[in-house]
Amino acid sequence: MTEGVVNGAYEPVLLLTLQVPSGQAREIEAIIDTGFTGFLTVPPALAAELGLALEGTSRATLADGSEVTFDVYDVAVVWDGQTRYVLADAADTTPLGVCGCWTAKT
Repeated sequence: MTEGVVNGAYEPVLLLTLQVPSGQAREIEAIIDTGFTGFLTVPPALAAELGLALEGTSRATLADGSEVTFDVYDVAVVWDGQTRYVLADAADTTPLGVCGCWTAKT
């Protein structure tokens, strides 16, 4: 079972291990956001630093009704001891994730 903590802002946080193309592992903190409908967000600078593979672009409507376009990257996440391949949205925000949505991408 994967466990998390509550940070100083009272947000539920998970420590996730990303496996990057170079073979290294990198740990990040991701805030659990029940309103987020993707799998994971990472800052664009982190995606570039880790050398994540660009999958394409996508669009989303934010809570304020505005629409944004963002890059989407392939990333391997270690979840409950298993590697899961998911799509990560690049967004200039703290990494976000959704608990329970860690299934393999098709």
